[in-house]
Amino acid sequence: MKDESETSFHGDGFRYYRIAIADNEEVTDTVLDDESYSTGNLTEDDKSIIAGTIAEFDLGVQPGALYGRPHKTVFNGYDTLVIIKGSQNNEYHIFESIL
Repeated sequence: MKDESETSFHGDGFRYYRIAIADNEEVTDTVLDDESYSTGNLTEDDKSIIAGTIAEFDLGVQPGALYGRPHKTVFNGYDTLVIIKGSQNNEYHIFESIL
């Protein structure tokens, strides 16, 4: 797992997580269950969160390489998670915008 985090004094900012799940790890009925993921286009807001996070942390990931992947957006009224399934079947990229 890789964790990058940057927040301001007020707690807003971006976070990035790359998670690799063990082959025997069960993700059914969790936020990582890709049965509920979309394969359509990301919204412009989602793309902005991804591009901003990648630029903030210099992750060495090309945003366009992630845009066509299965994804899910979770918004709780303040913060947004954009979860993208990686090219490896057990890998997830999680971008968080914290307000």
